[in-house]
Amino acid sequence: MLLGNLVGKPIHSVAKGTDALVDDTAKVGVEIEVRGWRSDPKDPVFNKYWTGKEDHSLKNTGREFVTNGGLVGTDLVEAISSFGTAAKASKLNTGYPYAGIHLHVDCTDLDVENGQLGRMMELYMLTEHLLFGFAGEYRRN
Repeated sequence: MLLGNLVGKPIHSVAKGTDALVDDTAKVGVEIEVRGWRSDPKDPVFNKYWTGKEDHSLKNTGREFVTNGGLVGTDLVEAISSFGTAAKASKLNTGYPYAGIHLHVDCTDLDVENGQLGRMMELYMLTEHLLFGFAGEYRRN
């Protein structure tokens, strides 16, 4: 049984063909927090995929950008590209370690009975310590 059916959420699984991603059916939401953003992007492609707002938890004109829902395939690739273009135009200062990227992966199409959900959880558990080692141990709590 698919996880989405089990919890009463719709299954998306819509391919949007691209070779740039390992899985062009994975629905992904992205949040990017930055310091030093110098302008509001006017590019309609950027605004098609992203919503930005001030983030007062970040110094130096901090902003948070969130994709407009989960994106799939070519839409995800175009969204990331448009963010990069807008960031260059803004002369972005990443503000490390005061900035971050959060990825949300929709798992509603994972088959629970086939063990796909369990394998996803195992993969996270195997990489969790590496992620905290990269991000910083202070992020663990």
